[in-house]
Amino acid sequence: MRDYSPKQERGRQRVNRLLDAAAEVFGEVGYEAATTILIAERAATSVGSLYQFFPNKEAIAKALAERYVATWEAQTAAMPIERFTEMTVEQMTDAFIEPLREFIRDNRDFHVLFASSQTSRALAEAIHPADEALLQRTDAVFALMRPDLSAAERRRYGLIGRYIVKGLLAAVAYSDELDFDTVFDELKHVMNRYLEPIMRREETLPSDHSP
Repeated sequence: MRDYSPKQERGRQRVNRLLDAAAEVFGEVGYEAATTILIAERAATSVGSLYQFFPNKEAIAKALAERYVATWEAQTAAMPIERFTEMTVEQMTDAFIEPLREFIRDNRDFHVLFASSQTSRALAEAIHPADEALLQRTDAVFALMRPDLSAAERRRYGLIGRYIVKGLLAAVAYSDELDFDTVFDELKHVMNRYLEPIMRREETLPSDHSP
């Protein structure tokens, strides 16, 4: 795998300038519509110079996604899951969704990459560490709140929750009718409805089809 981290400071500055430009372009036009030409123009450099560091748009997106992973992992690790036993489902949902809302508000291109990773294998691989960081936190919550669940059940609920998040984030990325905060407000409603029966063990779980 090619290393996109130049050894010299001048090279690192050029790469960072390209990644900053890519972040702006992805955030404005979306991942699919973005091109290396647009990114090079935004970075005030030539496409040839861009290709010295990145062979294609996918490589740029992967490097950009990796730049966010460490920040997102640190943010998910800070979620106060040890206090979740004292919270309602709505409060737990807030503890997960609100940090994500603020993270994406500050990094608007990240939601484009996060949503697009459903259809791009290269992006899915780049986003995978962030996905897994979130799944590990949801697994820890399920283990705390529902110790009777198996690892497979916890993983299934976590995956479904992740795809709910990704599906609604796609609305932020691609809809002209739904604004950012509306989507996040609705996301909280959806997650509350999904999680409520899971967190109460006496209730019938979504996976239980018994009459």
